[in-house]
Amino acid sequence: MRVVGGVSSLILAIAATGAAGGCSKLVGVDLTVVEPCGQEGRTRNGVNSFLLQSTGSTADGAVSFVANDQASIAVGLGDKVTMTLAGFTADITVGANPTQPTAQPVVIGRTMPLSVTESTQDVEATLQLGLVDTFGGPRAADDTCSQLDNGQPVAGRHAHTATFIPVVNKVLIAGGAVFNADGSETFLRTAELYDPATGAFAALPDLPGPRAYHTATALPDGRVVIAGGLSPINQAVSAIISGLIVDVSAVDAPYADIQLGEPRAHHTATLLGDVNMLVLIGGCKGVGCDTESASGTSTSSFGSTVEIIDTATFNITKLPQGVLATPRAMHTAVAFPNGARGLIVVAGGLNANGALKSVELIQVSTNTLANVYSGDDLPTPLVRHQMTKRGEQYLITGGQTSAPGGVLDDTAAPVATVTLCNPVNTAGACTNLENMITPRFGHQAALLVDSQILVVGGYVEGQIVAERFNSAAVPQWSPTGVGRALEARQRATLTMLGGDVGTGAINQLLYTGGHTGLLPYTTRATADLYFGR
Repeated sequence: MRVVGGVSSLILAIAATGAAGGCSKLVGVDLTVVEPCGQEGRTRNGVNSFLLQSTGSTADGAVSFVANDQASIAVGLGDKVTMTLAGFTADITVGANPTQPTAQPVVIGRTMPLSVTESTQDVEATLQLGLVDTFGGPRAADDTCSQLDNGQPVAGRHAHTATFIPVVNKVLIAGGAVFNADGSETFLRTAELYDPATGAFAALPDLPGPRAYHTATALPDGRVVIAGGLSPINQAVSAIISGLIVDVSAVDAPYADIQLGEPRAHHTATLLGDVNMLVLIGGCKGVGCDTESASGTSTSSFGSTVEIIDTATFNITKLPQGVLATPRAMHTAVAFPNGARGLIVVAGGLNANGALKSVELIQVSTNTLANVYSGDDLPTPLVRHQMTKRGEQYLITGGQTSAPGGVLDDTAAPVATVTLCNPVNTAGACTNLENMITPRFGHQAALLVDSQILVVGGYVEGQIVAERFNSAAVPQWSPTGVGRALEARQRATLTMLGGDVGTGAINQLLYTGGHTGLLPYTTRATADLYFGR
C-alpha cells in the first residue's frame, strides 16, 4: 500500500487466465483507491479487512486480505472486467470462507469495466471507495472535487441530460439551462464528458444550438440520440424539431443533425433495441410548450403524436394519430422489449385538462406500433412522478396530483405514494405499496443492481433527500446512510454507471445538477456519487 496525494493506492498482481483456465501471464494492475469528496478520512476509519472481487471475465476471482496488506487475484481475460473492493470492520480473513463473508461491508467501490487481453501489459484503474449507501462527490486525479461547468457565469445546469455510454465508459452531459437573478432561464449549448475512471469532467465542442428539457438515449454502438427540447426562437421559448446524433469518439465534430417529425419537448424517448426502434412519445409543442406559465393552457400545445427513429438507418417515421390515445407531456414511459411483441407503458403526465391518471400500452406490431389499452389505472392523477422498470413490472413513485389547465403548480402538495403495476392490457393491474418516507415530486429514481429502488431529490417535504426501497421479505423504505451532505434538487439527473445500455453493473450512480426547490430557483453545479452494495 502506498499513498498518493493523500489517497491510498493498492498495487495488485493479477494473474490473467484464458478460457481454458490455464495461467497465461501476469498483468500488473495499479489500482488507485480514492476517497470521495465529503468523506475524507472516513472510508478507512475502523476498516480491518477487505474483499477484492473480479467479475465480468472468463475466470472471476476473489481474495480477502487485512488492511494495509497487499493482495493478488486471478482475473480472466475479458473486455468488461470489474474490480470491486469492499471493506469490513471485522477481520473476514479468519472465517471459514473469507471470500463469502456473512458480515456486511461498511465501504465499497468499483472500477469501471476494464479490458484485459492476451496482449495487456499493465492496467491503471481508479476506484472511488465510499461509505455504503451514501453519497460522495467525485474526486479527480489531481485530488480536486469535480463540479459541473457550462461555460456561463452561473455554474451548473438543470433540465440537462446525463447519458452513460458503455462503449467508452463515460457520461455525456448535454445542454440544459441556468436560472438568472431575475428568474429567467439561459439555455445552454455546452456539453461535457464525465469520466468515472478519473472522476473528472472535460468540455466537449458546443452543441449546434442551445436546448433544454430534451431527451438523450445511448445506442448499443456508442452513439447517443438527442431529440427535441426547448430553445429560444425569435425571442420566445419554443419546442424544437431538431435532433442530434452524437459520437463522442469523433472529438472535433461529434454532432450530426437530424430532423424530427414535429417539434416536441417534455416528451419521452424509449429504446426498443431488439428491433432498432427509438420511440418518441407525446410532449408539448410550439411556443405554448412552457408548462410553468399560462401559455401552457392551449390544447394544441400538447402532442398526441408518436414517431419512430430507426437506430440502424436513422430514418424517421411519424405514426398516424391514435397510437397515443391522450395528448400528454411530462409523462413517463418504460419499455418491455420482446421483439415483435415488445411493449411500451406510458403513464400520467399532464395536458390542458390537468394532471392525468391514465396508463396506455403501446405494442410493437410488424415494424410499427399500436395502442392496445388505455385506462385510468393510477390511483390518482400524477405529474412530475417517476416510473422505474422492475423485472416484469414497473414502479411509480411520488409526483403531484394537480396541474390546473396544464400548468405546473409548485404549491400543489407532493405525494408519497408508490404504485406497482403489471404491463397487461386489462384494468386493475396496479396495486399500492408502502409509501415513501418523504412526499416528493420532480425527483429521480433508479433500479439498483440488487433490485432495490433509489429515489433522490426533487421537491422534498421533509429532510430525507434520498431513500431506498428494500425489497426483502418485509419491503420498506429506508433513508440513505450518513455521507456527504446532499441537497434536494429538481430537474437533476441520476445516471447508472457501468453495464450495457439499460442495465447497471457496478451499483454506482451519478447525480448531477438541478436547481433548488423553492423560489427564487438557483441552478447548482453539484455532482454526487451514490455507493450501493
